[in-house]
Amino acid sequence: MAKNRKFIHRIIMSRFWLSIFLCIVLLLVLYSTSLFVKREKVWKKVNQLEQEKKMLLERKDYIKNKNESIEHGIGKETILRDKWNVVRPGEGIIVFTEPEIDPNAAKEKPSLWWRLRHFLHFGR
Repeated sequence: MAKNRKFIHRIIMSRFWLSIFLCIVLLLVLYSTSLFVKREKVWKKVNQLEQEKKMLLERKDYIKNKNESIEHGIGKETILRDKWNVVRPGEGIIVFTEPEIDPNAAKEKPSLWWRLRHFLHFGR
């Protein structure tokens, strides 16, 4: 009977330690997967921030170049011309317009000689 108790005690204890071991392994697996997910989110954020940094550095260079050009006379002039449409005395804008065509006007038929000349490819 003492042997039987030891055997039962050993089985119970081994199942107990086995279940504790499996719980610990399960917790470690869950923790490592959560760390992996957090790591992926962090890497995505890092990549996004690097792209934003690159864009901001390009913008900084653009603004720096624009500020340097403003220090010279040409830069000031171009800013004034672009932003406030400032023109020098004597300058102006010429707008070319096309004559209006009356859609109701009847078109003339080309003459027989004109059609014959273009049919034979003369005068092109």
